This record gives sequence, C-alpha cells and structure tokens, in this order.
Amino acid sequence: MSGKGEDAKRAGSGKAATGGNPSADAVTNPGGRTAPSLWQRQGQILWSEWIKPLLIIALVMFSFRSAVADWNDVPTGSMKPTILEGDRIFINKVAYDLKFPFTRWRLAQWGDPEWGDVVVLRSPEDAKRLVKRVIGLPGDILEIRGMYLYRNGEPAHYLKRPEADFTGVDIRQGQTPFYFDEDIEGRQHPIMLTLNTEEVRKYRSLDPLNSFGQPLFTPKNCRSVSSTEDLKRLRDVRARRDSWVCIVPDGHYFMMGDNRLNSRDSRYFGPVQRSEILGQATAVALSLNRNDYYKPRWHRFFTPLP
Repeated sequence: MSGKGEDAKRAGSGKAATGGNPSADAVTNPGGRTAPSLWQRQGQILWSEWIKPLLIIALVMFSFRSAVADWNDVPTGSMKPTILEGDRIFINKVAYDLKFPFTRWRLAQWGDPEWGDVVVLRSPEDAKRLVKRVIGLPGDILEIRGMYLYRNGEPAHYLKRPEADFTGVDIRQGQTPFYFDEDIEGRQHPIMLTLNTEEVRKYRSLDPLNSFGQPLFTPKNCRSVSSTEDLKRLRDVRARRDSWVCIVPDGHYFMMGDNRLNSRDSRYFGPVQRSEILGQATAVALSLNRNDYYKPRWHRFFTPLP
C-alpha cells in the first residue's frame, strides 16, 4: 500500500508541474519563462541574419543616393548632343551643399551653380526631374536675338562644328542638324539646332542661329529691363520680334537645354529657385542605344560632360 501511495504522490506532483495538464509539452527555463518554439527561433534567425542587415544596407544606400551621389537615366533628347537618350548620368549631390537625406533641409553649403554647369533640378511645372544647363545666374541680364545668346551685354561666341563630330545623335526624318560650340567667358559647350530640311534647301545661305527665332514672349517670372543701370549693361539692344530680354531674379537660375529648338526649359517655365537644384551632372556613367536593341555605346562610358 505504501508503494502505491508514493506512486500516486509522484503522479500528482507531475500534474502540478504541468499545470494540471498531463499532455502539455511546453518547456520552461530556470527563470520560469517559456522557451521559444521552433518557428520562433527560425524567425529570430531570419530577422537577425538576413532581414535586419538588408534593411540597414538599403537605408545606407538610399540615404547615400539621396544626399551624396546618384545616377539617373535620361529618357529625352533635350540635352543633345551633350547627353543622348539612353545615357545614365552621374549626379554629384554634394557639389554645392549637403542636405539631410530624403529632405530639402540644407545642413551645409559651400558653393552655388556656375554658368555652364549641367544640373539636375525639379521642374517648377510638375516637380519632375530635369537635366538642363545653367545659362543665367542671379542678377544676369539675358537676351536672345534669333538664337544668339547675350549675357550682361556680352555676346556668346559660336563656332560651327561638323556633323561627323557627333556620331550617334539620332535625327528625325525631314530635319537637318547644325552643331555649334557656344563660348561665354572662355567656357565652351556644344549646342544643337534641328531645322526643317526643306527650309534649309530653300535658303542655302541662311545663318541657322539668326534665321529661326525664339517664342514671341518673355519667359515667366523674369524682371523686365527698367532702370538706367540695367540698360547700361546691355549693348546695342535691338528691337526684334524674335528677341527677348530677361533679368534673372535673386536666388534663381536660368536653365536651357543644349538642343535649343527642342527643349522645354526656363524659356517656358521661368527661372528656377536655388532650392530646386538637386546636384551637378558631371559624367555619363554608361549609355545604351534604345534604337538598336539597347546595345552599349562603349565610347560614351565614363565620359565627362562639357
């Protein structure tokens, strides 16, 4: 009888240890806490060894692209012949300042865009990213006569370039391209005009830069020439239907595409605020020809932008 009583006591103590449930399989550690199940342990391993490191890498990478450097695909030809459709350009986002990642908060500034820089900006019209060239600085007086650019009364100098210098530039059927180097104060960059082939044949002696004018309006948000000081800065101002004059407001920059007759830029949406300039485009990182099965344009890889 005594042996059966001891067995019953041991059985009763076993039930008490499992909360009165003889089928319970939970494992307890010395601290009284339930040990994690197999699925919980696997989830912890997945989080600590895979998901967490990948999230940290993604955060660092996207923060770097947001604040330090990035590259962007160029889908349009508004910057031809400098940048072609299918180019991926490198953007130096610390060329002028340092912003807090994913915001417009400026932490430090050490420079501003200069005349001739190629920059990436937010369009004042729809906030899309655009790539354009800085043509006017704050306070500059810009004048266009035909296609000739004057800055503060000083004319840009133009040197015609042969078409053979710009291989790989796609031209629409029925158009004839003209290429020039535009030079102001010793800084050069190429520009391009595409004119109707029939008109070129009809006027064989035409000056492409002088024969086809700009839109017959003054760009938006440009201060007009009014003071005597402004007029002194202009030299030989002529009244022409295809001319306009713009004084760039303080804190703004005037942008134009190198493909001068096929670019929606500050001539349409006005000068751009300094805060909308995201960085400087400095080089073509790689280039794919969209019209030829995306074949690489090897000669354009890692080429600096003029």
